[in-house]
Amino acid sequence: MRTYTIVSLLAATLTLAACGGKSEPGSAPKSGTAARDTAGTRSHDDAPHPVPHVVVHDFDIRKIPAACRYSGEVLGGARWDDANGDNVLIVTHTMKVPPGAETDESNARAEQIIGILYATSGGGTKQLWKIQDAANNVCDLGHGLLSKIVVADLDSDGVAENAFVYNIEGSCDVSPITVKLIMHSGTTKLAIRGTTRAQVSENSIVGGEKTFDPAFNGLPESYREFASQLWEKSVRPIDILMPKQ
Repeated sequence: MRTYTIVSLLAATLTLAACGGKSEPGSAPKSGTAARDTAGTRSHDDAPHPVPHVVVHDFDIRKIPAACRYSGEVLGGARWDDANGDNVLIVTHTMKVPPGAETDESNARAEQIIGILYATSGGGTKQLWKIQDAANNVCDLGHGLLSKIVVADLDSDGVAENAFVYNIEGSCDVSPITVKLIMHSGTTKLAIRGTTRAQVSENSIVGGEKTFDPAFNGLPESYREFASQLWEKSVRPIDILMPKQ
């Protein structure tokens, strides 16, 4: 009887040692902020329930799910997984050209840019938010989408922030053009509004405004930094400045 008990205890000890030396398949890694091309979670040493990590995928216009309805020309998009499910963000452009506008520049073209975010979870798809902006342009047309759509989980809460920069208002001279950055954290909308810089004389540069939405106040500083970096990277290349002699 003693021999049987010793063998049984030894087998149980070896079994427990083997289970304790390996993490469960699919367990979330303990890492920092999830950036555009990486996935991660914050450390959950003290958290009873791990936060789902964000995984960003390549966006393919040919693989937009049928449930994600949109209209117009697709300018760009993004796709990622987070706590909301499978997310698909689509930015499109539409333009209505009145009769005679092809030969008469005095006829304004009605341009519109639209951004829509869909999330699919549990077999159902719902629209999380939609933004629309429009302008009647006479001679020059808007530039459309000026940046890539960037995605990152800035506060490691399992819901990805996303942002893009666009222009929809044309300009008929060298004046600064209006530019906007739209950013979302879940359904919370944030924005930066401003203009490019334009050199109107040898010693005079106008424009270059950059105004943060009051909605940024009280949010993590990483939100403002993330938006500001995208703004500077996207807007400065289209500044209209005279070349130095």
